[in-house]
Amino acid sequence: METIILKRFDSPVEANIVKGFLESNDLFCFLQDEHSIGMNPLYSNALGGIKLMVRAEDEERAIDLLSSSAMDYKAHNTCPQCGSQDIHFITEKKNKANWFSIFLSLLLGSPMYVKKKYECSICKNVFESE
Repeated sequence: METIILKRFDSPVEANIVKGFLESNDLFCFLQDEHSIGMNPLYSNALGGIKLMVRAEDEERAIDLLSSSAMDYKAHNTCPQCGSQDIHFITEKKNKANWFSIFLSLLLGSPMYVKKKYECSICKNVFESE
């Protein structure tokens, strides 16, 4: 069974999300160098990132699944003002509740709530996701 590198990641979390998505669609895949980079993220550049490996015969189907998933995500996340899909996630630096949540997260060691907002790259509109 010949395997190929489908995609490379810096984050073990992101790599496992994509791996889980492909596995849920009945594709065999695995992560290479996940534990080495998870233990020491500075090894990422030296090792070439976390590699998502798939069978060579499944490459086209995997690419189709990932691109259709990305298109679905963009179709559901558009700017309410201009309708653009060119949006990106931001955190409000001026919001005191966000800073308090970040401080508590560091203090308690567990993630806390941070308000999610998005900014449109076209019209600069800032809005909350639905």
